[in-house]
Amino acid sequence: MRTIRTDVAVIGAGTAGLSAYRSAKAEGRTAMIIEGGEYGTTCARVGCMPSKLLIAAAEAAHAASHADAFGVRVEGVRVDGQAAMDRVRSERDRFVGFVVDGVHALPEADRLIGHVRFIDDRLLQAGAWFFRDAQTSDASRGDYGYSRADGNTRAHRKSTKARTFGEGCLLAGQSTWKTPVRST
Repeated sequence: MRTIRTDVAVIGAGTAGLSAYRSAKAEGRTAMIIEGGEYGTTCARVGCMPSKLLIAAAEAAHAASHADAFGVRVEGVRVDGQAAMDRVRSERDRFVGFVVDGVHALPEADRLIGHVRFIDDRLLQAGAWFFRDAQTSDASRGDYGYSRADGNTRAHRKSTKARTFGEGCLLAGQSTWKTPVRST
């Protein structure tokens, strides 16, 4: 068993994970960021940002088709779906790139790829590595440990407080409603 001792184990290498990591380091604590998938942020990769870009395109087409009421003549409004999607992909890649660059700027020794599994209230596992006595900040998409929507709340059974950041917050309430856990 290879054991890592760190003050804070941050689960998820997106925007919220970077923020949690930087906060821990600013407090003088040791921190490790652990990602189970690709670096980047769920919001920019597949969530709200691509959706908002598509909504903006639809609103632009709608505004152009109703501009005549304002004395603005727009002839033949048409949506080029391929061009709209090309813009979505380009902007998505740009947004995700900022986060990926931020993760790559961290010391390599502070980054780990692996899915996290809570062994007990003082031990978690990521791949072949074990983390003992680390405070956990879950900044994941809810894929790991105590933020899963499927009711897997084992990590909280002996705890009364947990901190979640990012999209993990959306699912934390669903996974902890049966436990006496206060999530902040």
